Amino acid sequence: MSKFVETVIARHLPEEQGGYRHERLPGGISSETYKVEPNDPNSSQGVLAFTVIRDPSLWWKVEQEYVLRDLIAGDKEVPLPQLYDAGFDDIDGERTAYIFREFVEGTDLDTVLASRLEPRTREQDITTLAHDLGHRLGVMHRHNGAVFGQLGRPETSHTDWASFVLSELENETRLTCQLQEDTQLGGVRVGAVQALLPDLQELVGSLQSSLSTTTSPNLGHGDAHFKNIIADRGQDQTWKVKSFIDTDGALGGDPEIDIAFIENWLHFFPYKQDFFGKRHEFRSSYVGERQVGEHYDDRRLVYHTFRSLSFLRTVFGFDANSFLSANPRNAEYVSGHFGILQSLAGGNALEDVGIPSLI
Repeated sequence: MSKFVETVIARHLPEEQGGYRHERLPGGISSETYKVEPNDPNSSQGVLAFTVIRDPSLWWKVEQEYVLRDLIAGDKEVPLPQLYDAGFDDIDGERTAYIFREFVEGTDLDTVLASRLEPRTREQDITTLAHDLGHRLGVMHRHNGAVFGQLGRPETSHTDWASFVLSELENETRLTCQLQEDTQLGGVRVGAVQALLPDLQELVGSLQSSLSTTTSPNLGHGDAHFKNIIADRGQDQTWKVKSFIDTDGALGGDPEIDIAFIENWLHFFPYKQDFFGKRHEFRSSYVGERQVGEHYDDRRLVYHTFRSLSFLRTVFGFDANSFLSANPRNAEYVSGHFGILQSLAGGNALEDVGIPSLI
């Protein structure tokens, strides 16, 4: 693989007298990403993140990179890595997609909140981060996404937001029904999740009209959680959001689905109360850029249902032993998402399981 990477780098980056070095970055199931930088410390060529996509079914990601940046129209307040180049190449008879983006220095927000904040400034740092994140999301969300559905994937496009969301939920429900009911992870059986589906479908049906209040396809990240947000200290030592990454799920529709996904993420982490405690700062900076749409209290119930069901459907397809041994908290995540669905199916509010609204 190293020779393959070196060939693509040589073909698509400017020639450097000292050449380039690269290192594989962690993560990535369907693609591989590398940090690429010139060996010459005085080079004017910036450090890049280089992604290789072998699977042809995922080559739409190349088009999406261009579409996404066309939609933000050069708005520097939207923290996305600069796109350097993206396209296709044939090497030794193998056609492959590639993407070169700016490499953003910093640390994911999950790690920052979990371990990088100093105790004496922690509360102020979280206040600053909550305020800046609300601002950055608000700026992104006020852009038009052009379509209802996932960017760069015409097959997901719909005539309205409600039909897109309901289609996605229907697909998750169908796939969940196809799982073996006796499969078990972290004390939760597939059959127990399947038993909740009728009540969850009834809940979503009762809230369907709230989705129809979204009449403009605004731009959303689509997979907003704190591993996909990079933060760093500025020269004044103030923590700021530097970049949104992993925008494969970028969509047009109701961008406040991003906020519901962040609420869902926070539910599982020790810094939950700290960040939710700064929701006033988050909301005030968000509405400073974009007003919250109608009936968010109803829409967020649908989005949490989708997020938790999608998580469980996905992980029940993994090898149980490998999944549970990979992270000691994976069993907790499974039971937590099941608890959310169980509560919603019973007609309870998200606040009943300790998930307040951020907006």
